[in-house]
Amino acid sequence: MLSAEVLINQKARAFNQSFTYQVPDSLVSGMKCGIRVLVPLGNRRVEGYVRALREINNPGDLKPIIDILDKDPVVIPQLFELADWMSQYYLAPISSVLSLMTPPARAKTRSNWILANPLRDEHSLQNMDDTTAQFIKQIDDQGGTTLTNAVQILGQPVLDKLCQEGIIIPVNKYGSKRLPKDGWVYRIIDTSVFELDKIRKRAPRQAEILEKLRQAGEIDCRKLEESFALSSIRSLEKQGFIERHKKQPQLQAPSYGLSFDQEQVVNNVQAALRAGKFKELLLHGVTGSGKTEVYINCVLEAIANGLQTIVLVPEIALTEHLITQFAARVPDTAILHSGLSTLERHGEWKRIAEGKVNVVLGTRSAVFAPFDNLGLIIIDEEQESTYKQEESPRYHAREVARFRCQLESSVLLLGSATPSIESFHRTMNAESQLLSLPNRVEGIPLPQISVEDMKIHLQSGHDMSISPQLAQCIQEVLDNDQQCILFLNRRGYSPMTICRECGIIATCPYCAVSLNYHEDIKRYICHYCNYQVDEVTFCANCSSKRLARVGLGTQKVEEDVRRLFPDASLARLDMDSTRRKGQVQKVLRSMEKGKTDILIGTQMVAKGLDFPGVSLVGVINADGMLNIPDYRAGERTFQLLVQAAGRSGRSSQPGQVIIQTFQPDHPVIRQAVEQDYVSFFAEEINLRKSLGYPPYTCLLKIEISSQSQDQAQHTADNLKQLIEERLDSIEEDLQILGPAPCPVWKLRNRFRIQIVLKTAHRGLLQSLGEYLLQYQWGSGVRVVFDMDPGIMM
Repeated sequence: MLSAEVLINQKARAFNQSFTYQVPDSLVSGMKCGIRVLVPLGNRRVEGYVRALREINNPGDLKPIIDILDKDPVVIPQLFELADWMSQYYLAPISSVLSLMTPPARAKTRSNWILANPLRDEHSLQNMDDTTAQFIKQIDDQGGTTLTNAVQILGQPVLDKLCQEGIIIPVNKYGSKRLPKDGWVYRIIDTSVFELDKIRKRAPRQAEILEKLRQAGEIDCRKLEESFALSSIRSLEKQGFIERHKKQPQLQAPSYGLSFDQEQVVNNVQAALRAGKFKELLLHGVTGSGKTEVYINCVLEAIANGLQTIVLVPEIALTEHLITQFAARVPDTAILHSGLSTLERHGEWKRIAEGKVNVVLGTRSAVFAPFDNLGLIIIDEEQESTYKQEESPRYHAREVARFRCQLESSVLLLGSATPSIESFHRTMNAESQLLSLPNRVEGIPLPQISVEDMKIHLQSGHDMSISPQLAQCIQEVLDNDQQCILFLNRRGYSPMTICRECGIIATCPYCAVSLNYHEDIKRYICHYCNYQVDEVTFCANCSSKRLARVGLGTQKVEEDVRRLFPDASLARLDMDSTRRKGQVQKVLRSMEKGKTDILIGTQMVAKGLDFPGVSLVGVINADGMLNIPDYRAGERTFQLLVQAAGRSGRSSQPGQVIIQTFQPDHPVIRQAVEQDYVSFFAEEINLRKSLGYPPYTCLLKIEISSQSQDQAQHTADNLKQLIEERLDSIEEDLQILGPAPCPVWKLRNRFRIQIVLKTAHRGLLQSLGEYLLQYQWGSGVRVVFDMDPGIMM
């Protein structure tokens, strides 16, 4: 008798262990590790993942599995081990982790499959009419039927009655008959496996399809399905004559050879791949040093060694930018990110699972790509905060990639011009090997950076977002038919509206933040909860009409630039301007072709993009990032400034960068001007050590929220008491910060309080988290545990 160890798909830590079920004989042939099944749990029927299969002599009281929900496995064995680690490390239910690893499925509003209940009361069948009894016997023998077929035979009222009596069970079967068509083609697998003349006699339409494919080589899926019956095409697929294939671009040779430094990096990665064991490397290369070319060559080395690669990028915009370069050089490349439709993502996931892909390029969730022969994970711009997920499970893709590489004896290559403090510190402790690209390709110099003191212009009455010096430089760029990027890490038009009479700021009624004015739709919007209100013309507190919009957003910068340069071609790249699918690619293509003169944007334009025509970058306001209440504020400001500056002068034309700031003498601004990462790291690491912040300690942030401020505070006080009592029995060194209101103390109508735990012993934080998770909090209270928090807001 076969039994299955099943992980229940319920988001509660009580289900972090597997449960044993009996596999009925009728399901043995389709039972595989990694598939989803329907199982009884008490009086309910729930989904679960088959983790292991075992032979047993006596099933005893084991309940039987009701049905199989997948045809093929959706979780490979390595990912089960990764899920175990993530569940423990991030204090998350294992089902939440597994949901990240499974293929995206279209949301089902109703069941699509009908089963006979194996636990039904047989006496209930005695008074049934012949049609119903025969139907029950038929689906029992056949393992079920479609809902459509069941309704045709019995009718919906009879089905509903049978469900209520527990005689049949409605089930959601996974898998979709719909297949992606855009970018897919049909092609013949092997012409030697069929004789066209014989096929022409028995199936002339199928022969005609084969004849066309033999002549054309491949035909677009949509075009072939419009010309021939789908049944004929599917028949040829089942016979193994033709296949659907993701169309690949023509592979191209590299446009230039590797420099000496690039060759050294590739050789180090090549040696690590051939060693066949875990190794971590950090590639520190200045902006424009050719890291992408290095990545491509490393991927090709992995393919040559029969290994697969995952390449992670921090933004969807960068995925679109890099895929053109990778697909032109690397065969069989797949993309995974949330910008794809569910159908597209499922199609890509299926290609990966079937072994038809060499490399996956995507954002953080691509780290779970179902490769069974993984050799290399590359994380570009590894310092970026977007690699940290801000909802449960709150994982960091870099840490997950590191553990997966350790698990699968793979190589981890991190790359950045401005590495995270933690990653660079690991090279100091010999936990990672430092590789360097100290120069730009082809001897191109780094851009010259200058600082514009905005206090001087403010005192002289200048109220535009563009300083006179920056405006003059933009005009010179336009006169020379070059391009310019203007960077401001704040979208909208104006982040704050204040009453000049009483000083009250227009704020969101549900969040403790000011409303951001958007000129394009003439509405005030909360960037946290999306609350919107029409344009405000008077103060809600004193009814004064003397309102002033304070601060800058990308829309205000765009307005000023249009006023100064009415003949220039402008584009804006931020969350507001790129909501429509394909808009990001449209903007980037326009820049690549030189059709856009000035590109204005948030951090989307500050990293990874390579436009040879850009000779000027203007940072509109460097101060906003410095004033965030977060111990990483200085690090992130330095990184963004250097990354933004790196978009300039990436060709033979010298690059120039102008940073506008009210704090020209700030140490971070000065170090960014010098583009000296090593000096910045030396100062920042000493500051972290003296204050006891990562990498010298580990952090666990506990966030308590409730619609009642008193309830949130009371729960936070109880939590701190529990922590202190636990520490008395453990006697370990740990610092408790708080409870205190979060910097954004109200969000989506919930009051937020946080406790931050600091210690050098990560195991202590995990054991404390496990201990606190046992407790039940009051109704309406949410307690969130965030290991290694990305932001402290």
